[in-house]
Amino acid sequence: MSFTPLARVQYSQEHLSRAASSILRRTSQSSSSSRRKTGDTLSGDTSEGLLDSARDALATSALPPPTHFSWDPPDMWSRPYVGYMAHYVCIGMVNGILQNCLQPYCQYVAMGEPNQCSTLAAFVNLPWSYKLLYGLLSDTVPLFGQHRKPYIAIGWALTAAGALAGALLGELGITPPLELIAVLFLGITFAYLVADCAADAALVTFTTREPPSSRGSILATAYLVRFLSNVVASCVLAFLFNGPPTHGTFSFGLTTAQLLWIVCGSVVVLMGATLPMMVDHSGGGGELDTSSGESKGARALLRDFSRLMAQPAAWRLACAMTALTSLGLVNNNATNNANAEWFSMSPLQFGISAALNSVVLSVGMWAFKRWLLNVNWRITYAVGALGMQAFGLLYLLTIYYPYFRNGWWIVFTSQDQELAYALTFAIGVVIIPEITLPGYEGLTYGAITTFTNCAQNITSMINNLLLAVWPSNASRDDLKSDTPEVQRHMMYLTIATAAVALSSLAFLPLLPAQKDHIAQLRLRPAAPRAGNLMVAALALLMLFGTTFTILPVLPATSCLIIAGGNSWSLPCGANATAS
Repeated sequence: MSFTPLARVQYSQEHLSRAASSILRRTSQSSSSSRRKTGDTLSGDTSEGLLDSARDALATSALPPPTHFSWDPPDMWSRPYVGYMAHYVCIGMVNGILQNCLQPYCQYVAMGEPNQCSTLAAFVNLPWSYKLLYGLLSDTVPLFGQHRKPYIAIGWALTAAGALAGALLGELGITPPLELIAVLFLGITFAYLVADCAADAALVTFTTREPPSSRGSILATAYLVRFLSNVVASCVLAFLFNGPPTHGTFSFGLTTAQLLWIVCGSVVVLMGATLPMMVDHSGGGGELDTSSGESKGARALLRDFSRLMAQPAAWRLACAMTALTSLGLVNNNATNNANAEWFSMSPLQFGISAALNSVVLSVGMWAFKRWLLNVNWRITYAVGALGMQAFGLLYLLTIYYPYFRNGWWIVFTSQDQELAYALTFAIGVVIIPEITLPGYEGLTYGAITTFTNCAQNITSMINNLLLAVWPSNASRDDLKSDTPEVQRHMMYLTIATAAVALSSLAFLPLLPAQKDHIAQLRLRPAAPRAGNLMVAALALLMLFGTTFTILPVLPATSCLIIAGGNSWSLPCGANATAS
C-alpha cells in the first residue's frame, strides 16, 4: 500500500487505534480463557501468549514508514552540496543590495515622503509573501525529473537577466523614476525566490536527517551564511553608494544601475561555478527520492495545505509566528526621514547601519545555533524582545537632546529590532523540520514562512497607521520645522510603537516551547476546522498585506491615512506633485 505524505498522520492514527483494539480484544479473550483454566491467575504460558498477540496485532497494523529517513545528513561544504551554500551567499548579496539601496535613493534622489521610503523595502519584498505557491510548485511539478535543482537554475538565470536589464538602462543614460525602480526590484525578487524556495525545501530535507540534539543546524548555518553575505552587500553600499549620484559625502560613487552590474556578476560567477556540481535528491525514485510521485491539481494542493495546517503543531506554529512577527517588529517609521531632516544622515551612514543590522542578525543566528538551539524558545524570544525594545527607546534622546542628533549615534543604536527579528526568524526556521513530511518539504517550509512574511506586511500596515495618528510625523516639511509639537508627536510615536511591539508577548503561549513539545503536539489528532480557518486566514493576510504595502508606494494613493499619509480622500496627485 502506498501513502501520500500528508495522509500518513491520519493513517497512523487509524491503524494504531485498530492495533490497540486488536490487542485489547485478544488480551480479553486470553484473560477469560486463563481465568477459566487457572482460577484468576495468569500462567507463564498465558503471558507469553499475550505478548505474541500484541506482536501479531502490531505486525498486522500496516503502520506507515517513519517520517524521518535513515541516511546521514550531508556535508554542506563538500563538492556536491557547496552549491547550496553559494546560493545563500547570492541571496544575501542580492537581497542586501536591492533592499538597502532604496532608502538613500528614496530620501535623497526621489525625495519621497516618510511612508513611501519606509514601505519601499516591504513592497520590493512582496514576493516573499507568496512562498507557499513557490513551494507547492517545486514540490509537485518536477522539471527533468527533479524538484529542486532546475528551479534553482531557472530562478538565478531570471535574476541575472533582470539585473542585466536594469544595468543596461543605466548604460543608456536612462534614470528611471522611483516607481519603476521599485517594480524592477520587485521582478528581480520574484525571480530569485523561485530559486530560494527550492533550495529551502532541499535543506529542510537534509535537516530531517540530523540527530535530534542538533537538528536545525544545517538551516541555521545556511542563514548565517546569508546574513554574513548581507554584511558584505551593506559594506558595498556604504562605501560605493555614497557619491554624487546619491548626494553622498564621497567624491565618487556608483549609480543604482551600476550596483546592478554587481548583482548580475555575483550571480553569474557563484552559481555558474557551483550549479553544475549540485546534487538533487528529490527525484529519480531512488533511496533518497523525497517526491510524492503524484501530479496534483490546484484543488488537491489546497486540500493538502489544509491537511497540513490541521495538524496542531502546524497551526499553532503558524499562529504564533504571525502574531509575534506582525506585532513584535512594529517600529517608528518616521525616524529615517526625521534623521535626514534633522542632521542629514549620509548614504555611508545608512550603509554602515545596514551592515551592523546584518552583523546583529548573523551574531543572533550564530548564538542561537551555538547556545540556544535546545533552550526554551518562549524564554529566548521574550528576553530578546524586552531587551531590544528597551534599547530602541534610546531614540528619545535623539528627539530632545542636540548632542544625540548625530548620524554615528544612530548608526550604532539603530539595531533595536534586529536581534528580536533574528531570534524569531531562527526559531521559525529550526521548528519547520520538526513538522515537515517527506515529499512536502517545500509546502511545509513555504506555508510557515508565508505566514511570517505576510505578517511583515501587516507590520508595515500597522507602522503606517501609527504614523498617521500624529500628522506631523508623516510630513517632511513638518519634520524639518522641528517644533516642540513635532518633537512631542515623535515621542508619542516612539513609545506607542514600543508598546505595540511588547504586546506580542501575550501570544507566546501559542509558540511551542521546544522540540519535545512539538513531538507531543504531533500525537494529537488533526483538527480539520483549524486547517480550513488557517487557509482562510492566509488568504486574508495576503490580500490585506499586499494592498497596504502597495498603497504608500503609488503616488496616487500615498497621501491616504490608511497608507500613512495625512488625507482621507483621493486623488493624491496634486499633493504628490507638491511634495
